[in-house]
Amino acid sequence: MNNSQSSVSKSYSIQALRAIAALFVVCDHTITQFNIYHHVPGLTGAVLDNIQGVGTVGVYIFFIVSGYIMSFTTFNKKWDKDQAFLFMKKRVLRIYPTYWIWLTILIVFWLSGLVLKQHDYSLTKMITSYLLLPYSDSTPNKINPVLGQGWTLIYEVFYYLLFAILIFLNTPKKHAILILALIFGAVVFMGKNSATTLPALDFFMASPIFYFFIAGMALYTWQAAILRFYSELSVIYLAVSICILCFYILAFSGFTQEYKEIAMALLSLVLFTLFLAKGGDCKKLSVLGDASYSLYLSHGFVVMGYGVLCKTFSFSMLTLFIAGILTVLMSILIGLLSYYLVEKKIQFVINGKFMTPARNGFV
Repeated sequence: MNNSQSSVSKSYSIQALRAIAALFVVCDHTITQFNIYHHVPGLTGAVLDNIQGVGTVGVYIFFIVSGYIMSFTTFNKKWDKDQAFLFMKKRVLRIYPTYWIWLTILIVFWLSGLVLKQHDYSLTKMITSYLLLPYSDSTPNKINPVLGQGWTLIYEVFYYLLFAILIFLNTPKKHAILILALIFGAVVFMGKNSATTLPALDFFMASPIFYFFIAGMALYTWQAAILRFYSELSVIYLAVSICILCFYILAFSGFTQEYKEIAMALLSLVLFTLFLAKGGDCKKLSVLGDASYSLYLSHGFVVMGYGVLCKTFSFSMLTLFIAGILTVLMSILIGLLSYYLVEKKIQFVINGKFMTPARNGFV
């Protein structure tokens, strides 16, 4: 396989992973809406209660992918202040415009009394949501912008900012992983010790989720070894077996939260390596991967509708199960439409005005 074919194959692999990550999040939020209003007894109910963690796996995969792609798109370029500003410019223009559209739609719906009537969004919360700054309503046990999915984008933006600083300082690329790992270690330590005295910011800083960006960068560095490792069929079987075991730990009760956290992290890492090595034929799934950002941002509107259905009507479990499947399918459709009719057109206009269009689906 030549370099061009290898690059295309990796593009399909990464985009397929993005699709899976987004689907994990959609399924998680759909199941969560069902669990809020209904409880199924027995093993089925236990599985439904536990399987919500699959959305966290999706978030971990997104962060690993981000770390990998940032390395992929910059490690072969000269690092200097011009490259740093270009890098951050691309990231800002990639993240904010589409996010702002869906955030604005949600706020307009809320102001119109159509959704989230029980919420009272302050001006501070709305401003921090638009800027993607850490915010928590009360006792900070989570970062909760108006558009809920935005909490992951806050971590993304922080990672991009630190990465841009490394580029600006012309940091030796071979040291970038170690330096970022040390920085994140210091950030987590400060957060856990309430160094800023700002509860929302300290909570944001205390999360070890930062290390999944580092994992993605490390996997980019070690990808040649990963490809060699997966050349044996027995290794593929082992990876699939690990994924099945992790799903079992997540789905069934009896395991502590610590075990489940380990299972989620391991599942995300093994899935990434498996798709990186053997996901090059996932061309059809990669189409949904292209639309994964739009799917991630827009699916909450469909899921809210499913929540209303679960809350308002006394449908049978079978009917609600079918409605849940339709919710996932409708979310996919809305995500694809949003990508082709909104996100892609926005990016086309932005690229035309501010930069040369990207040549692949990685960025």
